[in-house]
Amino acid sequence: MNIRGHWSVLLMPIIPLALGLYLLSHFGVTPGQTLAKIQHVMSRQPPVDWTVVVDLMVWLVIGFGLAMLAGRLAWLLTTRVEIMKNGIEHRTGVLHRYTSRIQFKDAESLSLYQSWLGYLLGYGTVTVHGRGSATIALKNIATARGLMLHIDQQMARTEALAKPAPTKAPAVGTNPETKDGIALAG
Repeated sequence: MNIRGHWSVLLMPIIPLALGLYLLSHFGVTPGQTLAKIQHVMSRQPPVDWTVVVDLMVWLVIGFGLAMLAGRLAWLLTTRVEIMKNGIEHRTGVLHRYTSRIQFKDAESLSLYQSWLGYLLGYGTVTVHGRGSATIALKNIATARGLMLHIDQQMARTEALAKPAPTKAPAVGTNPETKDGIALAG
């Protein structure tokens, strides 16, 4: 089973991009005008046009939105959660790969966090708590509730397989050191 991140992580970068594009259209800022204003300010010739500050702020907001969008898109494309037969593997990273694994036999509990938007859109953070300090937080996972139920079933199946078969208890009133009521010489 291969799990991916939810597309909603791309919503946050859209806010500065939309703001920057609105300001761009509202103030009529173009790259050529901004560069001409910067050259005029740098030459220190009067009168100084201080609207260059507004122009630069607009471009900074757009640049921030684009950088944020690129980072979130890279996270969305490179994050993988694999549910294997015996455990969970979480991989993420572009330049530096980070991989964490936890076996179902070592997992002790699960938790699910969903914001109100996550509840409406069906994504959330599933945290698998293992023995000791082993914890994997699977953030912004699509179908988080279904993933949590699947992991819970796998943990229960692994726990049931790990329990030893019950041994037959000796009958009441018999001595376990005897065979069929006859004392063994020892």
